[in-house]
Amino acid sequence: MILRQTFHRPALAAVLGLCLIPAQAQPPAAGPTRPSGQAPGPAAGDLDTLYGFPVKPAYLKYYEADLLGRVPISPYLQVASRAFPACLDLALAPYDWVIDAGGNVAVVPETPHPWGHAFPKGYTRPEDRSWHKPGTVDSYGHAGAMGGQPGRIGGELLYEEETRTWAISNKSAHYSRKNPDRTPDQLVNAARLIQQVMDPDGAGWGDVRYLLGYGTPGLKSKLEQDPRLEYQNPAKKAGAYVVLKTGVIQ
Repeated sequence: MILRQTFHRPALAAVLGLCLIPAQAQPPAAGPTRPSGQAPGPAAGDLDTLYGFPVKPAYLKYYEADLLGRVPISPYLQVASRAFPACLDLALAPYDWVIDAGGNVAVVPETPHPWGHAFPKGYTRPEDRSWHKPGTVDSYGHAGAMGGQPGRIGGELLYEEETRTWAISNKSAHYSRKNPDRTPDQLVNAARLIQQVMDPDGAGWGDVRYLLGYGTPGLKSKLEQDPRLEYQNPAKKAGAYVVLKTGVIQ
C-alpha cells in the first residue's frame, strides 16, 4: 500500500517586477536526484532516445527565481520511479511532470507560488500571449519540479471528471515546446513510465495527447493531416492535438 501525505498550499506573497528571466543566467542548483538504494535504470544513451536529451528550461517566469537566479523547488515535489511511486491527489490536479536526467518523473501540482501574483480580473500571459481567466494565480510548474535544472520531455496531467481519468500531454513551454527532440514517440514512452510509477488516486488513465502547438512547425504541418487530429475547442479549431496509443492497459 502506498501511503499518502497531505500538504497545505503555500501562501501568496508580493514580488518585484514583471519580466522573464533567461534560464542561462541561473547558477547551478540542486535538482531531483535518484533516491538512495534505487536500482539503476536505463543507460544515459537509452534515456536520450526514450525521453529526449536533457536541456535547461527555455525561460523562467518572473516569479520562478530570486534575484540571484536561484529556482526554489516546489514543496509538493515527488520524484516517481518504479521503486518509489508517486501519489496523485485528485484535489490537487492539475499536475506538471518532467522526466529528469536520471529517467525518473518529477511531478508537482500547480499550487500557488509564494513569489507570484493573483489576477482577480484575469491576464494575458506574456510568454505566449494566452488569456488566463479571472482568479488565476501564479503557480509552481515545471521549473519548480526541477529546481531550474535540465530536464527531458515534460507536460501536464489533467484530471477529467466526466471520465474519471488522467490525461497526459506534452504541454511544457519550459522543456518541450518547439524542441525537435520532443517527439510523439517520446511522449508515448513518458506516458508508459508515468502509468507505471504513479498511483492515480482511484482514477484511471485516459488520453495521451500530443499538442501540435508544442511541436516544431514541420511536425505540426505533418500532424495536421493525421486522421487522429482533434481540437480542444472544435468550434474554433483551436488547441489541435492527436491522441496517441501507449500500449498500456487503461
